[in-house]
Amino acid sequence: MKTKHEHLLVALHERAQRVGGQLAHSLSPQEMKMVGALIRRGGLATKVVETAFAHCRLGKYREVENALGQGVPVQARCGKDNDTMLHVCASNGQKRIAKLLLRKNANINARNDKGDTPLHCCHRFNYHELGDYLRSKGASDSK
Repeated sequence: MKTKHEHLLVALHERAQRVGGQLAHSLSPQEMKMVGALIRRGGLATKVVETAFAHCRLGKYREVENALGQGVPVQARCGKDNDTMLHVCASNGQKRIAKLLLRKNANINARNDKGDTPLHCCHRFNYHELGDYLRSKGASDSK
């Protein structure tokens, strides 16, 4: 059963989807503060986090930047393998967003439930340039 905060966050997210999908551009500053507080407290963060992960996958830099600014944790986990946003970027060759996440202190050697790091994901999907970049920033090759 959802709390009133969860219902509010869902309603705000749905409103954002109706006006073009950018939560930050559809809400007043006060509503943005409320959304950030709800995310930090854990109120139905799943929808907002899932949307941030989708933006990582699709290469939507500004939307990812906005999500992080709204309080989505850079170390958030999502999906059946419990991936981080950096795993998703690595699996989809999104170097610019990977750089953003690293600037926000993403764990470059985070492991998902399969034991894979973002570097492993780069190599699995043949994003060797991104893999070389992650390695230059301290990513470990060890399994």
